[in-house]
Order: sequence, then structure tokens, then C-alpha cells
Amino acid sequence: MSILPRDQVVVAADGTVSVESVATVDATVSDGFSLSVSTRDAPDVDRTFVESDGTLTVVEGAGVAVRTLDIAGAELLTNPKFASDIAGWTDGSSAGGAIGWDTGRLRTTNTSGTARGRQSVAATIGQRYAYFGERVGGDSVQATIAVGNTNGGNQYKNQTTQPNVSAQATMGILTATTSILSLQFAAGLAGVSYWDNPSLRLLTPTQFPAGTIFEDDFTAKPDGTLGVTPDGLPWWHIFGTGAGQSIPHIVGGEVVVPASAHSTITAAYSCLNLGDGKVAGLHCDVQWGGEATLAVVITQAQGALPTVEDITGVTGRAIHMLFTSTQVAIQTYIASVLTNEAVSYAVPVVTDGRTYEGVGVRLVGSTLTITLPGGEVIERTDAKFATAQGNCAILEHYYPNGSTIGPLTITKAAVELG
Repeated sequence: MSILPRDQVVVAADGTVSVESVATVDATVSDGFSLSVSTRDAPDVDRTFVESDGTLTVVEGAGVAVRTLDIAGAELLTNPKFASDIAGWTDGSSAGGAIGWDTGRLRTTNTSGTARGRQSVAATIGQRYAYFGERVGGDSVQATIAVGNTNGGNQYKNQTTQPNVSAQATMGILTATTSILSLQFAAGLAGVSYWDNPSLRLLTPTQFPAGTIFEDDFTAKPDGTLGVTPDGLPWWHIFGTGAGQSIPHIVGGEVVVPASAHSTITAAYSCLNLGDGKVAGLHCDVQWGGEATLAVVITQAQGALPTVEDITGVTGRAIHMLFTSTQVAIQTYIASVLTNEAVSYAVPVVTDGRTYEGVGVRLVGSTLTITLPGGEVIERTDAKFATAQGNCAILEHYYPNGSTIGPLTITKAAVELG
């Protein structure tokens, strides 16, 4: 018999062999023995394997709950971090344009024509891929991030970026229509632009048992975008409107939003999409600074990327846990209607220091279990919670009043699959 590493074999006194918390079983059953499979997720099960007349048969309706998630493969691009040069990237510039290296970034410079830095990889027609690209500075007015099915093409995406902002990014999912997948940074008017964190990854639908916890330790990751969890679950970002949009980045092992962006944005979002599953829990280690606020959000999205409208309940339903340095606001958004209960902490948390507090929520049925800073746990039960439960777990950096005093930093995150 072979089982998954976390499974447990139990042999009863009568010789019955059972496997608990199992996702896969390959077994040979001797005469006189029976094999049964059980799981702690009994209310939501698919199938079990039962020995009958010396053979294994499949019985519908009693087995292991599994969920299908998009898991990202290895990075397909060469030299996506531009650590010491721009090796692997092609200069597709017209006369008057050029690309170069600038301290961990790709630089496009042009006095006329168009400056283009691009890279193409092999793709499999019909497969799904995740893409990402980011403009991190510069003064070129007409600058774009393009993703296409030809070298330098923009058949999948052609994202115009804005000059002199903290960051402009694009991301999404495409289905390959040719055997080429290209990502290009380009600037079409005179000026300089800086580009970073390009990514192309194959997405593979993968099954996980309910109860799986996806953890990410940002202190162990290099500076840059959040990337994927150790299990390969991609971090997505939610883009609002306006030239000042920014996204969270890892800087020195902490997830932060640049202070220069606080006056031009209200919030920046990092999201894990659990596919056809639900978010059963979302926790993180956080440090507050100034007026910055952490929102722990559970919402539903039909695609990979939820929208601001999903989060605020305009097109969906959402649970918000708005943690400040002194209280938590327990909120739901349903059809744009907000409900709110504020709960103050017994002891305010440390701000602008190096103390990290573990906070988060767990949702079972209609009951929210909320972990407050310092470890205190409270519960709230409301039918609206079950109604608003969704497949997206979101960590939101929220900056009321354009606060630029002290960053909100996150060092670890964990999401439980329901």
C-alpha cells in the first residue's frame, strides 16, 4: 500500500486497515481483509474505495473533498530580475531607441522612433499562462507593456503606462494560440523608462484536499513582487483606476507599498485565488505604522483577478476585517451595503517598531473566529458571513487620508483551503 506523506494508516484489532485524510491510495488487499477510506471532511466528499470479492470498487458519495487550483510552473523567462545585466533580452528598437541595464532594471531610452526590449519563449497551443510586467519609473509618455503570440506582438495585452509614478503594472491569464509567447517593454516618445519583474509561467490545474494550508514566508524571498507561494499558487494584484496605482512589493523581507504612493492611492491589494474552493482561513504577521490599516478580505471572483467592485460588494459579496493599531472593524459588503462592528483591543499594538503581530480570521459555516493582536480570539456568528464566503483571500494595504507616516509591513501569510 502506498499513501501520501500526511496520510495515516490505522490497523484495527480485527485486522481492518483504514487510511485517514487520504487523497490517493494504491492498494493490494489480501483475502480476509477490507480497506476503508475516511476523511475529516465527511460532509463534503466524493468517493471511497471498498474491497469487494477481492477487488477494489469505487463508491460514489463518501471520500475525500478535493479542490482545483491554478498552480504556476517555473519561470519561463531568462534573467527576469536583471540582476547584473539584460542578458537574454532582445533589443527590438527602431532608429533613435535603445535598451540597457540600470541597477537591477531594464532601461529603454529613445530620442526618436521606439525603444523596445523583448523576450520570447516557446508555448504550447491551448495551454494557459500567467503573465506579469511592471514599469517602475521614467518620464516617457507613450510606454507600453505588451504580451503577444508573435515576437514583440500585443495580441494578448497592450497596457499603456503612465510617466513619473511609483509603479504601473499589468498581469493576467492567457490561452496560447501559437507556439510563441512574447513579452515586450516599449517606449514610443522621447524619454527614459525603467522596467522590472517580468514573468511568464505555465498554469496547471491541480487538485488539493480541503484543509490544505498555503503558507508564504516573505522574509525568505528576494526583493521584488510577491511571485508564487512555495506550493506554486500565484499572488495576484487588483488594479483600481488612476495614474497613481501601485502594488505591494517585498523589500528586505517585508511586503510594503512605497511611501511615495500613499498620497495617490487608497489601497493596494495582494490576492490568492483558491479556484473552485473557498477561503476557510486567512492569517498574517503584520506591523503597523502611522495611520496605515490592514484589511483581511474574503471575496468571490469568477476569474483569476477579483476587482475592486468585488471587494466592495458592488458586483459580489465580501467579508472585511479592518485591523488598525487599536481596533478591528468586522464588516460585510453585500450588494454595496456595508455592515460594521468595531471591537477595540485591550492593549494597543506597537506601531513604528519591529514587533510583528499575528492576526486573521477563520470561517466555519456562519461563524467567524477572529485572532486579534496579542493572541486574543473572539467569535461572531451571522448568516451573512456564510453568504459572503468566497474563493479569494486578500491582504489589503489601506491608507486613509493619504497617510505617509510609517509603512504597514507584512512578513508572513497563511491561507486555508475550504
